[in-house]
Amino acid sequence: MVVFYPNSAIHAKTLDLKNSLSQTLTQYYSFAGRHAKIASAYVDCNDEGAEFLEASVNGTLSNFLQNSLHEDLDQFFPYSDRVIPFAVQVSHFECGGMAVAMSLSHKVADGTSLTQNMDFRLIRGFLPFENINMNFVGLSIESSNHSITRSFVFPNSKMNKMKNNIKSTTAESGRPIANPTRVEVLNWLLYKCSVAAATKNSSGSFKPTGVCHQMNIRNKMIEPLSKNTIGNYYFSMEILTKNEREINETQEAKDANPQSKKMVSNTSGASVLEEKQRTIDETETCMFTSICGYPAYGIDFGW
Repeated sequence: MVVFYPNSAIHAKTLDLKNSLSQTLTQYYSFAGRHAKIASAYVDCNDEGAEFLEASVNGTLSNFLQNSLHEDLDQFFPYSDRVIPFAVQVSHFECGGMAVAMSLSHKVADGTSLTQNMDFRLIRGFLPFENINMNFVGLSIESSNHSITRSFVFPNSKMNKMKNNIKSTTAESGRPIANPTRVEVLNWLLYKCSVAAATKNSSGSFKPTGVCHQMNIRNKMIEPLSKNTIGNYYFSMEILTKNEREINETQEAKDANPQSKKMVSNTSGASVLEEKQRTIDETETCMFTSICGYPAYGIDFGW
């Protein structure tokens, strides 16, 4: 995640970031360790520290944000050795604006944890799990020269129109969806467009397609956790679409998914998903995630 700040005489506060990070790492001690080379799913808490980089950017922040092609966001991220769980990069623009970016290993914590930790302050630490047999490879997205990044803006008026269309369409089918969320509506739209494009590229032949969405389950466990709990507490909701008719049934699958209310382990459903993963890996898969509702705009580092 990268956050941008306009010029507000904060150049001198880079030292404050380093100091607060070092204090926070005494609590989030695994972030300051290293992934074990023999068993990379484990962290050797050896206090070697997180990586902190500084960089200078030619140009102003406003010019960058107005003309960004999105692929140029990569320059702000502290891509480091994979054995380092946590790295930070502070980039200074000519105008005095700043970009603060963090990379956190998913083997240590999830996106919710990253958002919480970006304030460099202790909220709540890790929950201990003494015996976890985690034999789960997980998901990986390899870098590719064919990867592109695009940004699409949906005005509220268009969002409301899509919501109303879904309400009326599902009501006519006898299986009404009364209040679809923004995330559900946009996921459905993007998924439908992706499937249509893939079908066109396959000479009009529909191929079974998978859709995968990550869900934060801190408030969905039998004993709900604090929303600030650090770790991997997410569930990967996976749905296989065998034909075009099933594209409209993703919301029903979400509501009927019993696992979304029964997860009780820090392994985040890894064993539950193992069989599903073998099935969905054989198809074209669309993966979705969202930070809507996350306290991203509250990340001010005390400024």
